[in-house]
Amino acid sequence: MLTETSIALERARSDDECTYAFYSQEYAEAVFHRQQIVQDLKYAIERKQLFVLMQPQVRLLSQCERTLTGAEVLLRWHHPEHGTISPDIFIPIAESTGLVRDLGTWTLNRACEYIKHWHKVYGWSPRLAVNFSAREFADEGFAQHVRSILLNHGVASEFIEVEITESTAMQHTDSTLQNLEALHKFGIRIAIDDFGTGYSSLGELRRLPIDVIKIDKSLVRDIGQDGDAEAICKIILSLGQTLGLTIIAEGVENQQQLDYLCQHHCDQAQGFLLDKPLGAVDFANRWLQP
Repeated sequence: MLTETSIALERARSDDECTYAFYSQEYAEAVFHRQQIVQDLKYAIERKQLFVLMQPQVRLLSQCERTLTGAEVLLRWHHPEHGTISPDIFIPIAESTGLVRDLGTWTLNRACEYIKHWHKVYGWSPRLAVNFSAREFADEGFAQHVRSILLNHGVASEFIEVEITESTAMQHTDSTLQNLEALHKFGIRIAIDDFGTGYSSLGELRRLPIDVIKIDKSLVRDIGQDGDAEAICKIILSLGQTLGLTIIAEGVENQQQLDYLCQHHCDQAQGFLLDKPLGAVDFANRWLQP
């Protein structure tokens, strides 16, 4: 049971620079709200309130012809009382409590189920990209856990791509590097997400076993409006081409952005201009039908 003292203690412990804290009604309400989300999220995993959307990823061919190459799997939560809860709210809470591991496992299992189903119905499936957190990569057995799920479903490693943020990849913790190397050895593609927002160097990038760089949507958004953003995008594209990596631009929303990316030989793109995130049925009907 939470008391005024325990709430004040939790507040003090949550701030590294804080040595003491006072109880406040506002903070107490935030703590109770957070605990309620944690409890509801546990139930959501058990009661199938979670679902996924597929964000199509397309290859940019000559004259910007669009061919599906894969999809990013986006986790969503529909609360029976509060409706759809934004991942910006529940993911950080899940990361801080350890529930993110359960969410990652649930999402990967769901992705494998769709891959198996699509192979059965359509005779093929695109590669699905699943995001994982720094907390998951900190587990020494994470790579083996991913492989075990794929083996359990009978899904070949070529159909799954693991996404890790640039900031997590550049932490260079032993467990993160070991997991990246093991996943790559298993034949699972590694993508660096949100690239261009961190502080990675060419030397660091060369040492990582990665296959894909995803240009952060904040940079893509400013194409045509900010010369610096365009310059950074151009550098990333050149870097990827030099290292033989696949480059995917995130958040493409208008034709000017797409034209720029095509002009500078970006490999793939995703965003509302190409298609919005879709439920599995709509995604299959639109992109997988012969």
